[in-house]
Amino acid sequence: MNTLKSQLHTSEHILGQILDEYCTGFRTTALEFREDNVRYDFKAENMSDTITKDLLEAKVNVIIRRNIPVETYEVSREKAKEMGLDLSIVPRSVERIRIVDIKSVNKQACAGEHVSNTSEIGQVEIIKFVKKGVNSYQIVSKIRN
Repeated sequence: MNTLKSQLHTSEHILGQILDEYCTGFRTTALEFREDNVRYDFKAENMSDTITKDLLEAKVNVIIRRNIPVETYEVSREKAKEMGLDLSIVPRSVERIRIVDIKSVNKQACAGEHVSNTSEIGQVEIIKFVKKGVNSYQIVSKIRN
C-alpha cells in the first residue's frame, strides 16, 4: 500500500535529479515530511536563471506520467561505490546498501519508503521555491488530490 510519504519521497528523488541538471554542486541538505507536504532544502552553485517553480513542477509531472518502475535492492558497500553512488550520509558500519532505482531517471542509496511505479505518485504541486541564502534553496511540494 502506498502512503503519502512514499509518494512524496519518490517525487523528491525525481525533483533532485531535475535540479542536478540545472546547476552545479547540487546536494540535498534536509528533507522534512509534514502532514500533507514535504520541505526539501538543498545547496546548489550556479543555479540556472531559467529554472522556475512552474518549470520544475511541469518536468516532475512529465516524468511521473511515464509510468517508470521504481526498484529497490541491496548491494555491498563496495559495489555501491563502484556504481558511483553518494554514500556520505550512510554510516560506515553499514555493509549492505539499499538502492532505489527509478529506471533511467535516478539511482541512489536510500532507506526511505517509495512507490513501486511513478504512476502511483499522482500529480505533484510545488507550493514554494525560494532562495534561502548563498547557494541555499528550499522547495515545498505536495501531491494534488
